[in-house]
Amino acid sequence: MKFDLSEVTGVIKDRRTIYPEQFTDRVVHRDMIEQILSSAIWAPTHGKTQPWRFKVFTGDGRSKLSNILSDLYKTHTPEEHFSESKLQRLLEADYKDIGDYFPRHGPNREHPNSRN
Repeated sequence: MKFDLSEVTGVIKDRRTIYPEQFTDRVVHRDMIEQILSSAIWAPTHGKTQPWRFKVFTGDGRSKLSNILSDLYKTHTPEEHFSESKLQRLLEADYKDIGDYFPRHGPNREHPNSRN
């Protein structure tokens, strides 16, 4: 397999963390999400454990996630660590793109779409 070194270098240099407040309203189609996650499971893991578990939230699932996370934060955060601004960020978060994606990707590295 051949790789163009400039493309690989570009991908490495351009990668960034994306925070929820940077998300947009652009819809990411399910087939694109599945393709990205299918590629992601090929990343190396410690001891070949491959602990892949993905949750993809769409539609009303995003606001449900926001409510659940804010409730958990209020319930489990000690008073001395509680931040009203953090709670507001959780409540206002519009988590983007409820479906589960649990690829069965075993040690033989079979293709994830060959589910049994």
